[in-house]
Amino acid sequence: MATSRSTFLIFLSVLVMALAYQTAVFFQLEPGPVDDAYILHRYAQNLAVHGRLVWNLDGPPAAGATGWLQTVLYAAGLRVGIEPAGLGVALGLASQLLSLGLLWTCAWQARGPARWVGLAAFLLAATAPFQFPHLVSGLETPLFGLLGLIGLVLFRQVLTHRRPAHWAMLIGVLLLAAATRPEGMLLGLLMLGTAWTARRLPAWAAAAWVFGLAAYLAWHLASFGSLLPASVTVRAGQGTAGMQAGLDFFGLYLLLPAAAWGLLSSLRFQSPRSAGGLAGLCGMGLVLAGSLVSLGMRQEMNFSGRYFAPFYPLFLLSFIYMTPPRRPVHWAGPAALLAVLQLVLQLGGLSGTLQELRTGQAVLAQAHRPAALALADRLPAGAWVAAVRDPGLVCSLLIEHPCLDLSGLNDPTLAAGATPGETLDHLFSHAPAGMVVTSYDPERLTPGPSLAGLPGDPRLANYVLLGVFGPGGRTAYYQFVYLRADLAGEAGP
Repeated sequence: MATSRSTFLIFLSVLVMALAYQTAVFFQLEPGPVDDAYILHRYAQNLAVHGRLVWNLDGPPAAGATGWLQTVLYAAGLRVGIEPAGLGVALGLASQLLSLGLLWTCAWQARGPARWVGLAAFLLAATAPFQFPHLVSGLETPLFGLLGLIGLVLFRQVLTHRRPAHWAMLIGVLLLAAATRPEGMLLGLLMLGTAWTARRLPAWAAAAWVFGLAAYLAWHLASFGSLLPASVTVRAGQGTAGMQAGLDFFGLYLLLPAAAWGLLSSLRFQSPRSAGGLAGLCGMGLVLAGSLVSLGMRQEMNFSGRYFAPFYPLFLLSFIYMTPPRRPVHWAGPAALLAVLQLVLQLGGLSGTLQELRTGQAVLAQAHRPAALALADRLPAGAWVAAVRDPGLVCSLLIEHPCLDLSGLNDPTLAAGATPGETLDHLFSHAPAGMVVTSYDPERLTPGPSLAGLPGDPRLANYVLLGVFGPGGRTAYYQFVYLRADLAGEAGP
């Protein structure tokens, strides 16, 4: 009894310290969504006000959001007077706390060595620096991570007890995950596939998931003309930066915990026939599959490991499930040393992560917002506005105007692929009343490769430069704001 009481006090102390750490870091965060979240805000506002889940009220539909559950929640909040910015923080914080609470509970309920593996996993999850910017980002990352954790916990339950109620809850969670991010389909496919190979998959559960997913994909195809969001295609094949960032993420957050667990268990784990072994292997498979999909598409890691962050808690939870509850512990000292080293690396990485968030929000406050406000009172009603790079805040502030997203994320024509010349023709075919063009040089316009010909394009002479906005600094970029010359009342340069 004394051992049990002392163990509980250790777990409770670690929980209190983790919550205190989370609270201290949360109050260091700069409030405000990131630019991609403002993309969701524009969709949500059109849904709440006009009843249509669209980027522009007129023109072809665009699937610019990574997933739609968070957007629908934002629209529901708007209908009852809750702004998306505040709701995004509430969702992020609630998802984070529930995820940590679930991981702590799984650690406490484990037995033998698995319990101490669980405590280490909880500590690593609570101190992972990349999680904190997502608490205020307004993106779907924390919510998707929570749904993945709940799904894996329920998956072990259905393998152990096979109760219909647990299966029904699991299918519901998997469908919500699929509506949150495309990788949610992988969760369902791998979990149900694992249960099927173990001959523990009820036919009705498989049918419910298949029909539910088919209905969602049919709606997506009918609404947007595609089965997957534009981010899957627009960000594909844009060099090796995304792949390198993914490999860096692996090196920082996956190798040391895996090595520590390998030493501790001497590379032995629960039998694949057991519920814990199957759940653990499935969790590892989810992490591998989700990571390979993102690496293969070379997705831009534009914000704190956004595409990998939700899989980190799944990775850690899998260790708990795969650790044998009664097998003797091996190499406890070296394993603990590696775990402590990982903890130190994570704590040391916090300042850089917070600086990333502050830099991004400074760009929004000093470049994007003033650029949009410079055009707000000068655009005729219903006139087009064009935005280059991170159009979320600009187009969200100019919600009354159709917005041409030249990144292609919210434009089906550009999302399908276009040459720089075709992109310029597409831009000027809309005769936008205003343009917000990104440049890394405040003295002259230097847009990215897709608009490299814009500075020398004669059609730009029909526009007047209103101003250049940006925070400065070596890594910052600037927003050049143009107004069509006939609206400025003077000839172009």
